[in-house]
Parts: sequence; structure tokens; C-alpha cells
Amino acid sequence: MNARRRKEGSTLLEPNLYKNGVYYRYKHPVAGTWHQIGKDAFEANIAARELNEALCKNRDFYKEVLGLDKYTFTAVIDRYQKEYLEQKGLKPGTLALSKYRLNRFKADLGAIPVCDLTVESLSTYLDTNFNKDPYIKHRGSLIDIFKWAITKGIAETNPASKTLAKSAGKKERQPLSLPDFILIREHAAPWLQIAMDLALVSLQRRGDLCKLKYDDIHDGRMFIVQEKTEQHGVRARLSIEYGAQLEQLVARSREDKIVTPYIIHERPTRIVKSKNKSHWCQVLPDRLSKQLAKARDQVQKFSNMPAAERPTFHEIRALGGFMYLEQGYSKEYVNLLMGHTTMAMTDHYTDRHVEYTECKAELNWNNL
Repeated sequence: MNARRRKEGSTLLEPNLYKNGVYYRYKHPVAGTWHQIGKDAFEANIAARELNEALCKNRDFYKEVLGLDKYTFTAVIDRYQKEYLEQKGLKPGTLALSKYRLNRFKADLGAIPVCDLTVESLSTYLDTNFNKDPYIKHRGSLIDIFKWAITKGIAETNPASKTLAKSAGKKERQPLSLPDFILIREHAAPWLQIAMDLALVSLQRRGDLCKLKYDDIHDGRMFIVQEKTEQHGVRARLSIEYGAQLEQLVARSREDKIVTPYIIHERPTRIVKSKNKSHWCQVLPDRLSKQLAKARDQVQKFSNMPAAERPTFHEIRALGGFMYLEQGYSKEYVNLLMGHTTMAMTDHYTDRHVEYTECKAELNWNNL
């Protein structure tokens, strides 16, 4: 039901109309924003009455009839996750990232009825809390939630889709050079050095490297199914010739005498059971990234650099691709090894490593 009129002095004020000094102002019943109306009480009441009729008329009754008021955003998210997201067959890593964003939404917006989330409120929420890629990802998740909610009759519109679509902007991560790779490597544990070398030679992503097993090597070849591009069929299923470089790396990984199926592994200081591990010495992708960052930050050049610009484990893959081209291998060769579906993506990785040679141009032609 709409709020009752309030009495301020001898003046009756319409709902959502307030006096601020000598001025009157109107509070938007949905967005919560304030709007100055003027000094005249009579005119202010007329304006507030018209605004209430447009914005609040039968609002509570409307929600009650449709049952929308019983759905908080948390309730919608829980249904979305159970009935839709978990049925999509997403990869574990992708599903985990999606759940992370959903939990953030529940913590920040969960108590709000879904019908009260507006373009303005969601736009303010996104602008206040996220930048660049996180903004894009969280906005995309909100759009998907509302899109699903509409199909279930839980929401009438998709306010998230009307918020500003932003681009990721200029990439901040600095490319990794070979000298920097060597400096970081000097601070890495032996198992991490093997992982770094394997990434440089094979050009594979961290998740695919962490899954790589000794049994994946047979018939003179190393077989890899790239998780990120698995849907692209044969392009993501690599059969790499097991040459001298790979053979040496795998031999080094066996030197610690640990009995394990995984090529990249470590002996932890203590063994802790984990539902995410199939073997006690398995290295998970997140662990790989954190240990690389720890070794990287021991190099003064990177410790003095803003965190957003410091190269990550993924930059080793780009460095390796560039080095293959420098040694005369074709773009098609690198494209296949990286598992890219387009040459443009391969160019995106390798072009960032191109360096310019310093020179001068001082020809004095006026005196000829």
C-alpha cells in the first residue's frame, strides 16, 4: 500500500514529498533519487501527486497479484543456479567463476525484490563495484539471470541489458621478455621451472598443463585436449610430436622419484585432502599462478610495478609463440600449437612482443 500523507506544520504533504528548508523535494519511490520541486507547497503537492500516480499507482497490488514481491534476488539466483546454470554442462572452472559472481550478487543485492531492481540501481551497482573485465563479466551474468527469470515469469523486464555495455579497454599486462622469464625462473622451485619451461615449449594454457599426465604420451606423441577450445573439435585435440625438448622436460619431472600420474606436480609440506585433487601431489591451476606470481615478485623490476601490469603465467604462452616466429616457424605452426581458431587471435598474442630498433633520421638535404 502507498504511504499515508504526513503532516508537517500546517501543510499536508503527498507521499514521497519532503520539505528541505524552504524548498520541497520528491524522492523517487523506486530509484531513491531526490528531485527539487520548488518553494510553493501547493504546486509541490500537485507535482508529487502526479508523480505518484505515474510511478506508484497500484504498485503493491500489481506485485501481490503477480507474486513478484515474494521473489528476492537471492531466491531468483538460487533457482537460476539449480534449474539452469548447473544443467548447462559448463567446465568446472567456468562454473566456479559463475558461482563466484552469483555469490557476490547475493551478498550485495540478495535482499532486494527482483521487481525493484531497475536500470538505474543496477547501473550504479556495476559502476561502483567493477571496472574493465570484471564489469563486463558481472554485467553479462546479470543479463543472463534476468533473461532466464523472464522465461519463468519471475521478472517482467531485463534492466541489466539496458545498462552501459563497456569494452575491456587497453590491456594492462606487460608482455614477458625472455630475459625477464629467466629472472623469474631463477626464483622458482624446480617443479615450477618445469611448468614454466613446458608452457614456453608447448604453448599450452595452465589448465591443460596441470591436467597433463605421463599416460598422455604414447606412440611417440603427446596428446592434449585443450579444455577452453574443446567445443571446436579437432582444432582443440592436439597430437604433438614427442621431440627432444619435450622428452627432456618430462625426464626432469621424473627426477624427484614421486609416484604420480601428473607431469607437473610438487611435494607439499603437508598432505591435505581436497575434493578438487585426484592425487596428493597434483598442482591445480590457481596454485600454479600464485607460485609464479610469488617468484615474479622477487624480481625488483616487477615488485615495483603496479599489480595490474605484472605479467602472469599466461604471458609465458605469448612469449613462446613469439619466439617460435623469431626462429622461423610459420604463423600457421604457432596457430595450430596454440589451438586458436583464428589467425587474428594468434597475432594478438605474438604482436605484443615486437620490439623497435632505435635509430636516427638526420639527413641534411637543404644544403645539397
